[in-house]
Amino acid sequence: MDGKLRELAPDADSVTRTYSARISIQESDPELLRLGMTASVIAPDVDGTGVVRVPLTAIVDHERGRHVWVVDPKTSRVIAREVKLGAAQNDSVIVVGGLAGGETVVSAGVHMLQAGQQVKVAEAVTVAKAGGVK
Repeated sequence: MDGKLRELAPDADSVTRTYSARISIQESDPELLRLGMTASVIAPDVDGTGVVRVPLTAIVDHERGRHVWVVDPKTSRVIAREVKLGAAQNDSVIVVGGLAGGETVVSAGVHMLQAGQQVKVAEAVTVAKAGGVK
């Protein structure tokens, strides 16, 4: 079924780290859908190039905005990087600005880190495609 996003919560739920969304279903079947039902929604990427998707657990919300911790490959120290977010999907979110291609982003324990803290990279997964998003 196709739908149109009507409303997206500006902040993630503090427990589930998910974003509440309201979607209008186009050409819905009243026998299948009832008012107030919940569903899992998969949103396609805006385009296939330059899209960066990170786990919701990597996002840190502050009064100053949202950021992720990027690991400096030379020193293994973290740097806070402000990011602009797009749509959330399952347990990840699209980053539409703020990351460069090939950067390593911390996804566990982000609320306990401080700028310049040294980290040990247990498993690195490249989340950004070449070029990234600015």
